[in-house]
Amino acid sequence: MTLKERIDALFDKNGAVQRVFPAISNAAKWYADLPQLSDEMIDMFLTSVELADATLKKEFQDTEYIRLRQAVYPPLQDQLDTIFHSGVEGWQAQIQAIKDLYPKPGV
Repeated sequence: MTLKERIDALFDKNGAVQRVFPAISNAAKWYADLPQLSDEMIDMFLTSVELADATLKKEFQDTEYIRLRQAVYPPLQDQLDTIFHSGVEGWQAQIQAIKDLYPKPGV
Protein backbone atom coordinates (compact mmCIF):
# COMPACT_ATOMS: atom_id res chain seq x y z
CA MET A 1 0.00 0.00 0.00
CA THR A 2 1.42 3.38 -0.94
CA LEU A 3 1.75 6.17 1.59
CA LYS A 4 -1.07 8.08 -0.11
CA GLU A 5 -3.35 5.02 0.00
CA ARG A 6 -2.51 4.47 3.67
CA ILE A 7 -3.35 8.08 4.53
CA ASP A 8 -6.57 8.00 2.46
CA ALA A 9 -7.67 4.83 4.24
CA LEU A 10 -7.08 6.37 7.64
CA PHE A 11 -8.99 9.55 6.81
CA ASP A 12 -11.96 7.39 5.85
CA LYS A 13 -12.07 5.61 9.22
CA ASN A 14 -14.52 6.70 11.93
CA GLY A 15 -12.85 10.02 12.66
CA ALA A 16 -9.64 8.42 13.91
CA VAL A 17 -7.43 11.10 12.36
CA GLN A 18 -9.51 13.92 13.83
CA ARG A 19 -9.43 12.22 17.22
CA VAL A 20 -5.63 12.10 17.30
CA PHE A 21 -5.04 15.41 15.54
CA PRO A 22 -8.19 17.60 15.78
CA ALA A 23 -6.68 20.38 13.65
CA ILE A 24 -6.38 18.09 10.62
CA SER A 25 -9.62 18.00 8.71
CA ASN A 26 -8.69 16.36 5.44
CA ALA A 27 -6.06 14.34 3.65
CA ALA A 28 -5.31 17.09 1.12
CA LYS A 29 -3.73 19.21 3.84
CA TRP A 30 -1.47 16.29 4.69
CA TYR A 31 -0.44 15.75 1.08
CA ALA A 32 0.72 19.37 0.92
CA ASP A 33 2.83 18.93 4.07
CA LEU A 34 4.28 15.50 3.26
CA PRO A 35 7.47 16.73 1.54
CA GLN A 36 8.36 18.69 4.69
CA LEU A 37 7.95 15.70 7.03
CA SER A 38 10.48 13.00 7.75
CA ASP A 39 9.58 9.36 7.18
CA GLU A 40 9.76 8.89 10.95
CA MET A 41 7.21 11.69 11.54
CA ILE A 42 4.86 10.28 8.92
CA ASP A 43 5.14 6.79 10.39
CA MET A 44 4.52 8.14 13.92
CA PHE A 45 1.41 9.94 12.68
CA LEU A 46 0.07 6.90 10.88
CA THR A 47 0.78 4.62 13.84
CA SER A 48 -1.03 7.03 16.19
CA VAL A 49 -4.04 7.14 13.90
CA GLU A 50 -4.10 3.36 13.53
CA LEU A 51 -4.06 3.01 17.32
CA ALA A 52 -6.88 5.57 17.64
CA ASP A 53 -8.85 3.68 14.99
CA ALA A 54 -8.42 0.42 16.93
CA THR A 55 -9.59 2.21 20.11
CA LEU A 56 -12.66 3.60 18.34
CA LYS A 57 -13.55 0.15 17.00
CA LYS A 58 -13.20 -1.38 20.47
CA GLU A 59 -15.33 1.36 22.05
CA PHE A 60 -17.97 0.82 19.37
CA GLN A 61 -17.98 -2.95 19.92
CA ASP A 62 -18.01 -2.59 23.71
CA THR A 63 -21.11 -0.38 23.59
CA GLU A 64 -23.04 -2.24 20.90
CA TYR A 65 -25.34 -3.78 23.50
CA ILE A 66 -26.50 -0.26 24.43
CA ARG A 67 -27.53 0.55 20.86
CA LEU A 68 -29.27 -2.81 20.49
CA ARG A 69 -31.20 -2.32 23.74
CA GLN A 70 -32.19 1.23 22.86
CA ALA A 71 -33.66 0.02 19.58
CA VAL A 72 -36.08 -2.33 21.38
CA TYR A 73 -36.84 -0.58 24.67
CA PRO A 74 -40.45 0.57 24.65
CA PRO A 75 -41.06 4.33 24.70
CA LEU A 76 -41.13 5.82 28.19
CA GLN A 77 -44.90 6.41 27.97
CA ASP A 78 -45.43 2.69 27.30
CA GLN A 79 -43.11 1.78 30.17
CA LEU A 80 -45.13 3.97 32.53
CA ASP A 81 -48.31 2.33 31.25
CA THR A 82 -46.80 -1.09 32.00
CA ILE A 83 -46.01 0.04 35.54
CA PHE A 84 -49.58 1.28 35.97
CA HIS A 85 -51.19 -1.91 34.65
CA SER A 86 -48.66 -4.59 35.69
CA GLY A 87 -46.84 -2.95 38.55
CA VAL A 88 -43.15 -2.31 38.93
CA GLU A 89 -42.48 -6.06 38.85
CA GLY A 90 -44.14 -6.35 35.42
CA TRP A 91 -42.09 -3.46 34.11
CA GLN A 92 -38.90 -4.91 35.57
CA ALA A 93 -39.61 -8.24 33.89
CA GLN A 94 -40.16 -6.49 30.54
CA ILE A 95 -36.88 -4.56 30.81
CA GLN A 96 -34.98 -7.59 32.14
CA ALA A 97 -36.06 -9.61 29.10
CA ILE A 98 -34.40 -7.00 26.87
CA LYS A 99 -31.29 -6.91 29.05
CA ASP A 100 -31.12 -10.71 28.88
CA LEU A 101 -31.48 -10.58 25.09
CA TYR A 102 -28.58 -8.09 24.79
CA PRO A 103 -26.34 -8.64 27.83
CA LYS A 104 -23.57 -6.29 28.82
CA PRO A 105 -20.23 -7.83 27.81
CA GLY A 106 -18.17 -9.19 30.65
CA VAL A 107 -21.07 -9.39 33.10
